[in-house]
Amino acid sequence: APFPLNAGENPKSQYIRVSSIKLNYDCNTNIVLPVGLTAFDAVCNSEQETELTWQTEREQNNDHFTVEKSLDGETYETIAQVPGSYNSDSPRSYSVTDPTSSPGVAYYRLWQTDTDGTRRFLKELSITCNNSDVFTIVPNPMSAASKLFFNTERNELVRADLYSVDGELLWSRQVEFSPQIHEATLETGQLTSGSYILQLTTEKGERQRLRLLKM
Repeated sequence: APFPLNAGENPKSQYIRVSSIKLNYDCNTNIVLPVGLTAFDAVCNSEQETELTWQTEREQNNDHFTVEKSLDGETYETIAQVPGSYNSDSPRSYSVTDPTSSPGVAYYRLWQTDTDGTRRFLKELSITCNNSDVFTIVPNPMSAASKLFFNTERNELVRADLYSVDGELLWSRQVEFSPQIHEATLETGQLTSGSYILQLTTEKGERQRLRLLKM
């Protein structure tokens, strides 16, 4: 119903015109985070150290990144703090090497902190770089072919996926190992010179990633 009119009041004044309304709301699909993370990855180097790398497509008020490590997936400790690029509209790459290899699976988390101190979780991953069932590549750097070694006490079917450093899958193969068969040949003659990532996945779901160099 119309508002009651006072004596001498213009009838048009009973209507209220709203030209704009600003609403503050939180909708996950519309939130633009200060850091656009495009990749967070880990590989085992020849020293069985873990090399962690990540890339961003943009950054806004980004002060620094924090890398945490855990051996049980529950209790984490900080192993590195890397300065951010503050404000950037172009891709940026970062890396950290964890020299303290431990038996079994290691878990890593990546956090981002704004210039005002606001801290945000970005991503988590796990990797095994020091294990009795560890994979090794000889030689590395590679030439026309290399040997993949895997010491295991059981029959094991392993999936080998070779990726470019940009994440493109180049080929995927199944390799059989057993207590009597500890090696397999990887034909690499068709590859051009450069770096590659070999991801190896066992039947139990254990995963190891190795960085390869083709001469």
